[in-house]
Formats: sequence, C-alpha cells, structure tokens
Amino acid sequence: MSQIPFEVSGTVLKATAYTARWAALAAADTDLATFQTWDKRLSRDRRILVPVDVQAFVAPTGGSDPVVAVAGRTGDPDPFDAGSPLAAGVHLHWAMPDSLLRGSTDPVTGDLRLPVLPDRWVVVRHLYPNGSRSIHVTGWVVDAVTGTVTSLLDYTGAASSAPVDETFTPLDGFRGGSPLWTAAYAASRNRFALHDPLTDLPALAPAAPQGWDAGRAAYTVAGWWSVREEDPLASATGTVELQRVLAGLGWGLGREGEDSWDEPPDPRVNALVRRMGLTSARTTTATTFVRKYGSDTVQDEDVAPTAGLPVRATERTFVGIGTTRYHALCHGSVLGVPIDGSVDGVDERPAREVLGASAGLDLDDLAAAFAAPGLATGLGLSADQRLLAERLVAAFTAGTLSELGAQDGLADLEEREHSDGFWSLSAPPVEGSHDDVVRAEDSSPFGPTRVGRKGRGAQAASGLEEVRVEWATGVRMFADTARRSSSRASERLTEKVQRRDRAGTPRPTASAAAPPAGPTARTVPKAPPRRYRPAPLMVAVSGVKPHHRHHGDGLHEGGLLRCRYPGEALPAIDGVVDGRTVVPTLGSGAIPPEVTRIVREATLLDGYHHGWLAAAGATPGKDVGPVHTRLVSELVRIHGSDAAYDGTGVGALTEIAKRASDGALKETWHHAGARRSPAAVDSAAELAAYSAYPGTPPSPVAITTWRQPWVPLFLEWRVRLDGAASLEGWTLGTTDLEGEPVASPLTRTYAGRSPLHRGVGDALSNGIREWLVAEQRRDEADVTSSQLEDADEVALGELATFLDPLDLASASLDGLREQLLGIRYSGIVVRDEDTKKPVADALPVPVFGGTATIEELRLVDAFGRTLDVPVDDVVTTTQLDTGTPGELRLTPRIQNAARWLFRLVDPAHPLGSDPATALEAWVDQVHPEVAVNPVCGFLLPDHMDESLEVFDRAGDPIGELTHDAITDAVTWEPAPGRPIPPDAGPMTALPAHAQHVGLFADGVVRADIAARNGTTDPGESSSLTALLRAVDSTMWSVDAFSSLGTPTVAGLVGRPIAVVRATLRIDAPDDVDEVTVTAGGGGTDAVAARRAAYAELSRHRFPVRIGELGRSDDAVLGFFVDDDYARFHVVDKVVAALALDTGRHRGQLGLLGSNDVPDVRPLDHPYLELEDTVEVRLGETRRLTILMLPGGKAHLTSGILPRKSLALADEWVSPGLRRLVPSLRTGPVLVDPAQVRLPKVASFGPDQQFTRRTGPLTWRDDPIVAASTSAYLPPMPHEAQEGWIRVAPAPAPKPAAGGAQATPPGGAP
Repeated sequence: MSQIPFEVSGTVLKATAYTARWAALAAADTDLATFQTWDKRLSRDRRILVPVDVQAFVAPTGGSDPVVAVAGRTGDPDPFDAGSPLAAGVHLHWAMPDSLLRGSTDPVTGDLRLPVLPDRWVVVRHLYPNGSRSIHVTGWVVDAVTGTVTSLLDYTGAASSAPVDETFTPLDGFRGGSPLWTAAYAASRNRFALHDPLTDLPALAPAAPQGWDAGRAAYTVAGWWSVREEDPLASATGTVELQRVLAGLGWGLGREGEDSWDEPPDPRVNALVRRMGLTSARTTTATTFVRKYGSDTVQDEDVAPTAGLPVRATERTFVGIGTTRYHALCHGSVLGVPIDGSVDGVDERPAREVLGASAGLDLDDLAAAFAAPGLATGLGLSADQRLLAERLVAAFTAGTLSELGAQDGLADLEEREHSDGFWSLSAPPVEGSHDDVVRAEDSSPFGPTRVGRKGRGAQAASGLEEVRVEWATGVRMFADTARRSSSRASERLTEKVQRRDRAGTPRPTASAAAPPAGPTARTVPKAPPRRYRPAPLMVAVSGVKPHHRHHGDGLHEGGLLRCRYPGEALPAIDGVVDGRTVVPTLGSGAIPPEVTRIVREATLLDGYHHGWLAAAGATPGKDVGPVHTRLVSELVRIHGSDAAYDGTGVGALTEIAKRASDGALKETWHHAGARRSPAAVDSAAELAAYSAYPGTPPSPVAITTWRQPWVPLFLEWRVRLDGAASLEGWTLGTTDLEGEPVASPLTRTYAGRSPLHRGVGDALSNGIREWLVAEQRRDEADVTSSQLEDADEVALGELATFLDPLDLASASLDGLREQLLGIRYSGIVVRDEDTKKPVADALPVPVFGGTATIEELRLVDAFGRTLDVPVDDVVTTTQLDTGTPGELRLTPRIQNAARWLFRLVDPAHPLGSDPATALEAWVDQVHPEVAVNPVCGFLLPDHMDESLEVFDRAGDPIGELTHDAITDAVTWEPAPGRPIPPDAGPMTALPAHAQHVGLFADGVVRADIAARNGTTDPGESSSLTALLRAVDSTMWSVDAFSSLGTPTVAGLVGRPIAVVRATLRIDAPDDVDEVTVTAGGGGTDAVAARRAAYAELSRHRFPVRIGELGRSDDAVLGFFVDDDYARFHVVDKVVAALALDTGRHRGQLGLLGSNDVPDVRPLDHPYLELEDTVEVRLGETRRLTILMLPGGKAHLTSGILPRKSLALADEWVSPGLRRLVPSLRTGPVLVDPAQVRLPKVASFGPDQQFTRRTGPLTWRDDPIVAASTSAYLPPMPHEAQEGWIRVAPAPAPKPAAGGAQATPPGGAP
C-alpha cells in the first residue's frame, strides 16, 4: 500500500487508533465506510454460497451487430425482425439457479407455485491499476422488484420505489410475462441484467496513472433475499436440516472439509459490534438475565450460560448455544472482460456453415433423422431397411428397445410413435357416465394387501386395540382416550402401541370376533376421456452450441449444484498474495459480508492478471520470478491453456494427456470421456492437495472466463403449408392415415418463434445409458445373454459421454396450429387485454393434411444476437420424407381438440331411442344389481358341428344356432329347459339386456335365408359357417387365455365369446368460447362465421377400425354396426383373404390322422362385410355390438387421433362365465325311465343331467348315473328318448350382507 501522504500527531492518533471505537472496528473487521452505511435490517446469519452463471456481452465502441430484444412475451418484435445494435459497453446478465425456476402445484387451489427469486443484487466491477497492490472497485445495487439501480456508495439497504406496473411482486419466474423472462437480457434488464457503459473510466484515470492492467476487468455478481421468509434456506437450522433443504433444491455441500468452515462467529466479537450500534435483523430469541440491580439481554449464539434455578424438582438447567441459522447468497463472476472499446476475444457463436437441421413429429423422429441416414449409408441399407433402422433408433431413445422382443413390442412402438404426435388435454365428463363403486376392503382372499409380511401384519393389526402410553411420573397405560391425562406435556409424549396379553402376545378386541356389518362402499372417480390435439412439428439444429446455464446446474457435480460454506472461499494464494491486500474492503455495510469474500476470491482466480497478482504480493528482497511461475502453474491447473475454468484440474490433465498422445487439441469421443474418468478425477485430486489455493475453488458454474457469449434461446421459423382441409385421398393404414390430398390445394405461410431445449441430445445419451445398465444386468445374470461385446460396450459408453456436451438443440414449432385456426400469433399467442383470451382474427382451418416446407430458420440468443440456419438440406424420417429437401408429409389432423367417445353402454337401452343417451357401463361391487353391465350375453361356438350356443349374461342358455340335417339351412332351437314352444324364435321371452343376442341369432337365420334365395352363389354353405370361419380365423391371432385363464367349464370345452354393447362418436367442439373473435370486425356475425367453419367438420367421414389383428391382446372377433345384424363386419380384410379351408369335416377338423395344413380358401358370403373400416361423421352416434373374448381388449384405430382401447371388468363377465355350461344333444337312446344310465361327457364334470321335453312347454331333468361295463336287468322296460346332456346348473350367487355379491371359493377367475 502507498504511504500516508500526511503526518499524524500523537494526540490525533491516541484519540482515534487507541479508543474503544477504533478497537471495535478493528476487531469486527469493519471500516469507516462500512460503519456509515450499516443496514440494521440486513440479516447476518451464515450464508451458503450458491453459484450462478454470469455472462458479459461487450458492445464495441463502433457498434455491435444488430440484436433483437426478445423475451418470449407479448410485445416482442415479430419473428425475423432486423433488430438494432446495443449501446456500447458491457452488458451483464446472470441466470437463476434451476431450482428457483421450478414450480409446483398448490395442493389446495391447484395453482402454480413458484419460488421467490433473490430481489437484491450487487454488481462489483474489478479494475486492476498497474503499479497498485489493490484493485479499484465500483459497485451497483440492483433492486429486482422495482427495477432500479443504486450506486454501492449510496446504498443503505432501503427499498426503492417504482410505479406499480413496474413493480414485480411477487418476484418469481413468471412475473415478467413469460417463463423465459429471466433468461433474456432485454426482459430482465435492471433486475437480473445490468449495462455498464464504461463512461466513468476517463474520470478514474488518476487512480491508475499507469493504466489498467491488460485492458480488462472482472465483474462479480451476488444476490440475496431482503425478506428472510422468502429465502429458501431460512427454514434450515443446523447442518442436518440444512442438508435436507439443500437436497430438495438439488444443491449440495461437500461432506469432507475443515470444521472451521462452519464455525459460528465469535460471541465476543458480536457483542463488541452491537455495543457500537451495529445491530442486525434478529433471527433468534433473546435471553434476558435479571439481576438484583439490572438486567442484560443477549442472543443465544453469544453465550452458553449455566444457571441454577430455585426449583425443588430440578437441580440445574443447561442452556447451550443455539443451532446455526442459514441464508443463501447467489454469486458468480466473469473474468477478463475487455474495457478498451474493442472485442478481441473468442466469439462463441458458431459459423453458419457448421449448422444442420432435422425435422419430425417428436424427439424420436429428430434423433432417428440424424442417425438413420448415416446408418443407411455406412451399412448400405435399402429404403425399407432404413425405415427399420429409424424405428430401432426411436425405440432406443424412448427406452423401449428391450421391449421389442415382447409379444406386442413392435405394435407398442408403433402406437407410441403415433401417440407422440398428439398432446392430451383434460376434458369435461361425458353425459351419462357414472363413477364406479367398489368395496372398501379387499374382496379376494389373496391380494396385494394380504400377501407377505406386510399384508399379514396389516390383518393382525386390524384386530388389535389401540393403547396409549404416557411418559409422565412413571409409565401409565390407558386402553381408551377418555382416561388420558389432560396435561399438555403428557399429550405430546405419547405413542401408539398394540395391546398385549399377559403372555406378551397380541390379543384381539372383543369386537374383532363379531360378524361384519357389511361391506363399505368406496367411490372410484372415472376420469373422462381426454381430448387430443396435434403436437407441433419439431426441428433440431446441430452445431448450435447450446449453453448449459439453463438445466445444467448438476452437470459438473453428479447431478447437484455444488454450494459452499463462506469459510470455503479462497482467502489467499499461499506464498503469493493475500486477498485482504488486493481487496481490503468494499466499503458497504448494507450488503452481506460474504460478498467481500467472493470478490477477493474472484480477483485471486483471475488469470488474465497473473502478472499483476504476482506484483501485488511481492515483498522487498523477494524475487518475483519464482512466485510468478508458481502462480501461473496454479492458474493453468484450474483454467487449462484455453482458459476454460473447471476448478478441479481434470481439464488440464486431460489436455496434457491429449498433447502427449496425438499432439492435437481436437476433441474426440475418447478425450470427452477422459474428462470424467476416475483416473483423471483421482489424479486431479492428488494434485490439488499441493495447491497454493487454500479452501475450495468455486463451481465452474460460478466462474466464467470471458468470451463473447452465445446463449441460444429461441428458434425463429417460417413454414409453408400446402394441402387441403379434407380427408379425400387418405385411407386408414395400420395406425395412421396414408395417401395424399386430392382436393383443391390450400397454401398458407406462417412464422413463429419457439424456445430451444436440449431434448435430442438428452434423449440419445439417456437412451444409451439405460441400455448399458440393462446390458450390465444381463451380463451379471448370465454371460451368454449379453447382446454386445465388451469392446462395443466401451465404445457405446464413450458415445454417451460424447453426446452429453453435444451441440444439439431442438424446438417445437408452437404457433403453427394456432395460426391455422386463425389465432393471431406474433412470436407468442396474442391475447385480448380485457378477456385475456387468444385473439382470433381469421377463420379457422379445422382439419388439414398435406405437406410442410421449412423456408427459413434463425437462432436468437439471450442477448438478442441472431444466426441463420441453412434449410437447403433439412433431413427427416422415411415416413415423413416427400423427396423434396425441407418438406415433410403431414397426415390429416383435427387442429382443435377432439376425442373419440368409445363407450360401453347399457344393452337394455330401448332400440328406437337415441343411442347418445344410453347409460355408460359402470361397476358396483356392493350392489351389483344396480350397476350397468355392457354384456348382452355369451356365445359358445362348436366348430366340429358348426353350431353356436347362445346364453344371456347370467349364463342361462337361450338357444342354439345349428344346421338342418337335411337341407343344411341354419336353424334355431330354444335351449333345453326353457318353457317356450319348440318353434319359438330367438326373441321369445328374452330379458331386456339380452335383446341384442336375440337379434344377432335372428340375423344369422335371416341372412342365411336371404343368401339361399339370392341369385348369386353365396360362396359358403351358410351364414353360420361363414361366421364361424371368420371367428376361427381371427381367433388365431389372439392370446385367448392371457387374462382370462380356464377356471370355468365353458373355458375348458370351448372359447366363450362375449357379446358387448358399445357406442361410438367423435367429439370435436369449436373454440368460440375460448377465443375473442375479431375477424371481420368481430360481433355476432364473426362468431357465427367461426362456428360455421367448425361445422364443416360434419361433412367429413372419419374412418375407424374396431379391433386390431396385429395385437395379441386384442380380443375383438367381429362386430355389427347400427343394429344391422344381417352384416357381420370382420376385424381386418386380411381375415377374409387368408382364411384357411376349415369347417365341418374339412381342413384340420377333417378325418383323424390328416395333419396337412389346409389351403387358403378366402371367405365369401353376403353375410360378411369385408370392408374393415367404419365411417363416422361429426354429430352422429354409431351403435356397435361387438363379439370379443372376455379377457382381452377392444382397440379403436382411426389415425386422426391416438389409438384407444376398452376392456371388460371382471364383475361383468365372471358371474355369467361361472354358470355358463354347454349342452350336448344326444339320442334317440334307450334309457331306464327310473334311472338314466349313460356314459358321461368327460369334460362336463361329475354332476350331469339328462334333459328332455315332456310337453310343449314342460321339461324333465334326470341325474345321469355313469354307465359301466356291468350288465343290469332293468326293473322296467327301456324307452327310446331324445334329449340333452347338460351340467347341473349352479345356483345364482346370493347377495351377501350389505348387498355385495358373494365370492365363490377360490375367488374370481
């Protein structure tokens, strides 16, 4: 330091330096300027140092490139605006920690809750005057709430005032009008950004007569909360609680370090400072000591008193030091910022030529579009093989690669790819829907809550009495709460235990043995079907160099943002220079004292001024050369030769290894992986043990070595749409529509602006890592199950490491759909100022299909800098590629929200009434008789005899469709035991719920009659034969027993088919109530015109396929539409085309011993509808009667919306299946009228009976006695009789107590 330029007398010295005030200032390390600006409202509890990223954009004196003031909010310039230059000087911008921008949902209101951001920020500029040992400091304090800036010299802690519209309260991540406002310089200026024009430098020239060292400066930024309760760490008291709070924020402290880092302040110093009037905001409770002639009040951190109390029951009370309280201090620094008006450093913005782009419908498409062309070229794949490679990449990035080998793995992947092209939205309930009612207790004897230790423990606990133990004047136990003490102390010191008998074993209460009063009901809300709208197109850009300041806090420390105690800040460079020398003070008592520490630390880490630092620490007689060499070596260790600070030395060691191996600095996969190798980390840790920097270097997040920043934030786009607003020319494929528009073309060009993210690179790297983890598990389980060689695993791991910092970024083209719907969009949806609704200033295009051509792309960064992206060679996937660069195929989509209402409904709904009013099916386990069951009945096919038994849903037989023995015509026979005439039709005496199985049987007979009376050859012998062949051919693709099993007789002798009632309609409402219509001047006419445009959807026919042959869990075997039971719709037209030659005595049902695979014999009969799609118009409800296996699903495929599926509840099918048994017609046979002896049917079980008619309406049932080889002399003459062998019907289950249906032994099937 320079000598004092004036003489001080002994009297003055004695009056100043040797007084109590001077001693207090010296002990408290407080200078006079700090004393004068002391803020008593500022809390001075321990502050945890939280790193933030700081960037500095330097606008040269001659003017910068044009920038666009974009913030992602209303009022932004239009996309592709020319912009204007920023004012000359240094433009600082700092990012918030990721956790402070992460919201949560309020559990009560459901509103979004966001953390409050730090509202006070101090910005300190470091200038290094040549020839001086101390830096020159200039500071500003930013009030982020009001957007005002105050000089640090004038700041005393008082809050600033501003107009209400400029006051951000609360100050959170959305207060600026957009979730991205804190990330953009223009939006956060004077809140989280600051412009230093450098116009004060000429006036500071006398302070640096030899100039400023290197023509560069450094800037340190620190922020805190002025309101203690808003600080996220304010609730932490003690280290354990602190670690818990930090973990919740994704922050972390080093667990290994010196104890002094978290030592509480010296109580004597605190007392000394307070005696001078330098008090702070209290966060602890004061303790008052009352003496005979006065009293003293101290804080609990000042002393640890031991006091005796005049109380008989207590000898002594010990009062210790309270736990440490904490606050947070965000900090970051940027080093080496030019201040001479030029920009001579490295520019991080990439060159336009290195950029590339891909486009698709989701992240999987983008990854596949980048990867598959290289695979196809390198491996010589054909177009079809490239499509498979793209699907493989999509499965890889989606984490479903291991599921491809599953039974429906490929179908699942295709469905997922299709559904990823939609966004789902909540929707209102459907009229006629009903919530399910289930039993509150588990109804089955074995279940998730009744198996294992946990389940048995829960059952045991249910029979125990609750006992409370009070720990007060001995231990007292009470069996009920009425005898509990009213003492508050005893109420707090209670715990629940289980009552035990004298032997020490739990014993049940008296009420445990009482029979239950009946099941209690629990309502399970049924979520309404969700609406879907098309997801926006996505574009990925390679070479963009995305910045890691957003969503990259955990990049350097294993997923956590590394924070530090204040004592960890670097105080000096051992043997070189002390931090107190270069930064004696900041001269402010209105900012946290930790700010001085981090300013000193940033100065000591500034490698741009290594010579200045060495000279500042020089002492007389000491050679500066060795000191300078040691300093440079330390700076190279933590910065590397390219000034890329990592704070650990790993980067420098990796660089040395690269130079030694190939002499090149080009980054390779191997070198990227070496940065994280355990060897490099361990070596750097060993080297750091000999560092001249005491303490813990800050996280790389907190230190930025200056380069002209490039922080890409937005992607601006211009897209041309060519197509049609119709479905003409499109047909339904496997999961989506296929074809191209043939109607009159529609051409629109739209522009927009979308935020960037790193989703593509993350998807690729995460997919690789998840697959490697699964591969490691396979290796550990069985070496032979490994799918990759060890060398390939290593290479794949290096690829994942390389992809982490890969310069890939992507964006969704939000706004394209909105503009098609006529909603005004200017980089963001424009909303009406009064209604806050989107403004619709044009008529909508409700449905669109065709192509999208990307005409222009431009990147915009946080400071508004721009970079054009080449669009000449935009790649995409095979399915979206049209052959024209930059053009994508768009299948038709309903642009506004829509959904399929595919509902299981009440089969008893009157035939002539509106199907839209039919009650939706629901479950009631407590009172099943009031529930709505969609099952009409069951069918049991017999392919050997080509017959079909029909049952109602209770399992009671109705009749049988069979062939006449002479004419082979389809005939109907009522079921044995029904009291109806032999010639009664299928509709005779049916319950209301079975009306559709009656109509079905009647339709089969009528269709056969019509075919026999027709003029053309029907192809098949009968409608029943055609039906059974179609069912049998379809059933080969279904895993019939995957869910159902075979616990019933019907499941053993055949495959029972459920006849299910459903309705189908499309719900695609308009958005008139959601927007403010201004098209055509607004008003009622404009609203009517918008409604009319949406009403045009009703002229489109949307194709739908019921059932999916490509899925083993799809159980649909066919269906009828709109109660037309003369036409049976097959699931897929391939069923008819590839059906094998089967039937009575044909194919595999032919002569015994004929094992040849039958030939293909296509299905051909007027009864069969071979077109596998159904067309649905908007506003109409189609009635469906579906034939399906009870244990599977019914899938609906439309392409226009995601695939949907329904399944039958066990309560709907199990009761009927348990009672459903076939009957075997036999006779005429000779039987003993007194005792029927016949050979029993092996698969029917022991209880069989012989049923025969005794009159037109009467029947007789006789139990069958098993015939044997023994000869018997009957007491009465035998009779020749004809009848049916049946299983004795089980009685219908009786309702249990409370109305619940009793569960049979063994539980539900």
